[in-house]
Amino acid sequence: MTTHVWRMSPARQAEFLVLALIAAVIGAIIGGDAILYREYVVIGIAVVIATAMAATWSALQLRSSLTLTGSALIVRTATKTHEIPFQQVAGVSSGAYGIYIRTSDDRQITSLVAENSRWSQRFGLQTRASVIVDAINTAIRAGHPPAVTAPAPAVPGHVPASVVTGEAAALPGHAPAARLVKTIRVSALMTVLGVACAIGWFAAVSVQSDSAAALLAPGTRAPGTVTGLTGHHLDVRFIRDGKPATATINLNDSSDVYHVGDRVTVVYDPAHPDRARTIREDGQNQGSVFAMVVLLVAGIFLLIGGISNLVRARRQLPGGVHVISLLSPRRDGHYKSR
Repeated sequence: MTTHVWRMSPARQAEFLVLALIAAVIGAIIGGDAILYREYVVIGIAVVIATAMAATWSALQLRSSLTLTGSALIVRTATKTHEIPFQQVAGVSSGAYGIYIRTSDDRQITSLVAENSRWSQRFGLQTRASVIVDAINTAIRAGHPPAVTAPAPAVPGHVPASVVTGEAAALPGHAPAARLVKTIRVSALMTVLGVACAIGWFAAVSVQSDSAAALLAPGTRAPGTVTGLTGHHLDVRFIRDGKPATATINLNDSSDVYHVGDRVTVVYDPAHPDRARTIREDGQNQGSVFAMVVLLVAGIFLLIGGISNLVRARRQLPGGVHVISLLSPRRDGHYKSR
C-alpha cells in the first residue's frame, strides 16, 4: 500500500514563524521593560512567560504532519502523535483552522498542515486541505489509500476554450469564474496593500534614521543633567543660548540605564529648540516605532495572504482563460481566452 505524507506548505510555515517572532518580540519589549520597574515585575514576568509559551507553541506547529497509510491515519501535532485506525475514523473535514478528524469515541483531532479558510469557503475555492480530505475519505471508503491524491485535471471540452461566462459551471476541482473574479481582485488588492505597507515601513525607517543622523552632525551641543525619568522618557536640563532650558528625550529598549543626576551631552537644533537628543540616544518616538512594527507585520501578512490566494485561484482557472481577462471582463460578462 502507498503511504502519503502531508506537511505544511512553505507559506503556512511562514505564518507560524511570523507568529512566533511576534510573540517573542512582544515578550522582549513589553515584558522586559516591565521587569525593569519594581512595581511591574510580576506583570513583566507573566507577559514573558505567556509570550514564550505562545512562541514555543507556534514554533512546534512546524512539526505537524498527516500520514495516510493502508490502514490508519497518523496525525502528528505540536505535542503528540495520534494513530487512528480507519475503523475508528467517524469523519474527516476541513475548516478555517485546519483539518478535523472526528473519531468514533467523540474525540476531535485537528491537524494544522492545511486549512480551508473562510475566504476559500466563501469563494468556493479548491484548497490543499479539501484535496487532502477527499484523499483520506476516499481511502477510508475504499479500505486502501488512493493511487493519486492530487485533484483530477480539467477535462478539455467541458468549457469552451474561446469564451467562459461569469456564471459558467465550474470544472471539477475549480471554482466558478464569477467567484474567481472576486477572489483574484481582492487578492491583488491585498498584495498591493502589502507592498504599500512594506514600502511605508522602509520609508519610515529611513526617515527616522536620517532625521536622527541629521540632528547629530550639525546640531549644537551642550552639557546637560538628567532631572527625571518617566517610562520611556528622559528629562534633561541644559544651557541654551546662555539660558537654562529643558528637553524631553525619548528612550527605546536598547537605551542605557540612566539615573537622576547623570551627566549627558545634549544635541539640539538652534532653529527648532524642541528638537533635541543626546549623543547616545536618537530620541525616536515610541509611537512611531510601534507604527513601523504594525506596518511591517501587516505587510507580511497581506503579502502572504494575497500571493497565496492569487496562486491558488490561478490554479483553478478554466483552461484558456487569462488572469488579466478576469480582472478586466467585457461588458457582456464574458472573459476572453488566451
